[in-house]
Amino acid sequence: MSYLQPSNRDDLAEALLLLLYGGRYSYELANKLRKLVPREKQNGGDEKELTPPEWDKFVQLTRHILDAPRQALFAPLLAREVAWGYLNGKDSIEFASLMAFEQPQ
Repeated sequence: MSYLQPSNRDDLAEALLLLLYGGRYSYELANKLRKLVPREKQNGGDEKELTPPEWDKFVQLTRHILDAPRQALFAPLLAREVAWGYLNGKDSIEFASLMAFEQPQ
């Protein structure tokens, strides 16, 4: 249940990290190995924990999908319509705009 209804954003982020890295042990091992490799520290501060790029946006996307799982099925269809509009050379995304208006999530 904690995966489906996390109590706050941090719980969801931690659960996603563990799920992506294959468990707590694998995540901690990868994080320790990353810290052993010498490299420049960013902004002169401590190194950040191991997270994928654009992690905050990914967590937000996951929260939206958990809020309305059926609405997430329209995203690939919308992206395909926009791509076909540009491939046709018309630069017309009228149908994609209509789809986005009807399915705002």
